[in-house]
Amino acid sequence: MPLFGSAAPPEEAVSVAPPQASSSLRQANGWFGLHLASLDYSANTVQSYTTSVELLARFLGDEYSLGKVTPRQLQAYLEWLAQPGAGRPRTPVKTLALRVTGLRTFFQTLFDAGIITANPAADLWAPVGEPPLPEVLSSDEEQRIRDLAWALYREGRRHDPRPLLLLMLTLDLGLRRGELESLSTTQVITSAPQVSIRIHYKERRHRYKNRTLTAPPQFREVYRDYLRQYPPAGSEVFTASRRTLHRVLERLGQRTNASVRVTPMVMRWTCALHWYEQFEPEAVRTRLGLSPIGWLDAERSLQGLMQARQ
Repeated sequence: MPLFGSAAPPEEAVSVAPPQASSSLRQANGWFGLHLASLDYSANTVQSYTTSVELLARFLGDEYSLGKVTPRQLQAYLEWLAQPGAGRPRTPVKTLALRVTGLRTFFQTLFDAGIITANPAADLWAPVGEPPLPEVLSSDEEQRIRDLAWALYREGRRHDPRPLLLLMLTLDLGLRRGELESLSTTQVITSAPQVSIRIHYKERRHRYKNRTLTAPPQFREVYRDYLRQYPPAGSEVFTASRRTLHRVLERLGQRTNASVRVTPMVMRWTCALHWYEQFEPEAVRTRLGLSPIGWLDAERSLQGLMQARQ
């Protein structure tokens, strides 16, 4: 539905040898911390993730080896954290979720590197109540909003391409709110027969967010009309404030009596649900710009949304 940080050493600075399946959790954690730093993760994130592994090592034993860790042991560890006992307070729900993310990232990294042959944290979830499903538009609501955006675009004197352009970028292409607000004209590739949107992040920790999306067929016309009506002062496509852009989408929902407050997030989740119904999961993950770890939670939510629609 997470950014920033201090400078980190380049990947070549990781000098600790990769662990083996027989290595202890503590040994692997040292390598893991340096690996995260080499990917430009912030110091706070590195500390949070490595603390999750350190606590697991204390729970299982300092010298417990990687290859022996099982899903049942990980779940027992989380249940232990969730319950108070022996002078230990209950771990807050938010902290427990961070522990889960840290462990899943740790074991996924080891699995991707071929250090372990199975990922014991692949199906690991915090032993707390199910989070609410994200809000999405119903099929009827979506159609009414599309019809209104096109009507506003085609109206004579009040012709306004901005609502339709915002709709295409969020509902058709699934851009994040920040990606929408910071979109530059250099990211909109109009030189090819089919327009594409190139999303690129400089930081290596955001490498999974990098992607190129093919725009809808009529995007070129709408985009050109928008630039004529709202000439950019610099390279940014949208010169209006963040609040103004959000209000444009909100008004689309209000005027069509949508049951939810229409935001970039609602549009992105609605887009994701459409993609999940049409494409293979890995293709959806790539289109959404999610890491394998982030995709685990997203797919779970999408599965819940599909079940709710049945």
